Amino acid sequence: MLRKAKDKVFRENIPAELIRADVDFLPFRAKVFDAVFAFTLLQNMPEPAVTCRELIRVIKDYGVLVISIPRNVNVNVDLQGEVLEDSGIKDTIFLLKLNNKPNT
Repeated sequence: MLRKAKDKVFRENIPAELIRADVDFLPFRAKVFDAVFAFTLLQNMPEPAVTCRELIRVIKDYGVLVISIPRNVNVNVDLQGEVLEDSGIKDTIFLLKLNNKPNT
């Protein structure tokens, strides 16, 4: 999969560097990214709180962390208290996808 992504970056001349790394031990200094996106990641991690703390570590002050978890998956981590508030994050927004069927 990484090979396909690298091929696309090269073929379409996209200014990006792709790196394979352990998400719990990212090879980046602290506070380096403006935004971090974790789509359908946490449910695959043995210690989701550890993963979240590492993602938070690499975000700049006033940066953005976007976490997406499939609605049919239970992730055993208290994002609001255990991870976010304990990491010093003050502003959080939780979006829930609801059933969009019209009332009949």
